[in-house]
Amino acid sequence: MSLGSANYVTWTLFRILRKSVNDAYISKDESQKDSIILSIILAVTCVESFTNCYYQQIINSKPLDDIIKKELQGTIDKRSGNMIDKINTLSRGLFTREHDWQKGIAKQFEELKDKRNQLIHFKPNFDDYEVSTNIVIKNLTKIELITNLKYSDASEALRVAEEFVEQTIIISGTDTNDIPGAMHYWTGKMPTA
Repeated sequence: MSLGSANYVTWTLFRILRKSVNDAYISKDESQKDSIILSIILAVTCVESFTNCYYQQIINSKPLDDIIKKELQGTIDKRSGNMIDKINTLSRGLFTREHDWQKGIAKQFEELKDKRNQLIHFKPNFDDYEVSTNIVIKNLTKIELITNLKYSDASEALRVAEEFVEQTIIISGTDTNDIPGAMHYWTGKMPTA
């Protein structure tokens, strides 16, 4: 059995995300699109992992009423459902502040999550396209979702994931001086001077 600290999986996922963003930067062919798509998917996965581990650590360390603790634990253990609802439920139960989904980094994260969902739950439209008189190509689908991706989509996904994690740490009430260390602990992001 392998054991480690609560941040190990989240840290590892962020490391893989950074590698994927770097691969998107240095690649110029179809593999660049692969790395961009992977970066978008991984960025949301990093936040999901962080959410489960971070809130679990807080639940385990805070003196909470048993009923509240059981309810919050049930929210963490739930493997399906809306991720935003999960974050809101946990934040309301543990913090005095919540994310503002109408603006800023929370809104950007929700947009990133929606883009990820469009990629992994792709729904083709299967239209017929007339290329000239009497020539129709049937069952084509629009793929701009992939063909329009560029390196900035990958780097933006990393930035949004990191800043959303940072915002969560801030709303949890972490002292401002401790945020760079917490970011390094959870994401592997090196503190800047």
